Amino acid sequence: MNKNNVKKDKNNKENHGEILTQHCNQLMEHFDSVIILVTTHNAKDNTSSANWRQRGNYYTNSGALQAYLARDDEGTREQVRNNEENDNEEWKSK
Repeated sequence: MNKNNVKKDKNNKENHGEILTQHCNQLMEHFDSVIILVTTHNAKDNTSSANWRQRGNYYTNSGALQAYLARDDEGTREQVRNNEENDNEEWKSK
């Protein structure tokens, strides 16, 4: 696929699969496993869609994705704990 032939329209769903496949294949030249996850928001009807491609070992991709989500969840929980601690300490300074 030639980059010049791809319209730069986020809502042009016809090209999403082609773009993801192209980039996934390019990344596979350098990596053992690849997962690409993208989202698109359509402001006209206020909907969102997700598209993804994965190449390589399914179990490696699955494990990497689970590890990422667990780290992200823990990071979010840590932020909430820090915010709660700060909120609890604010009354002392007043």
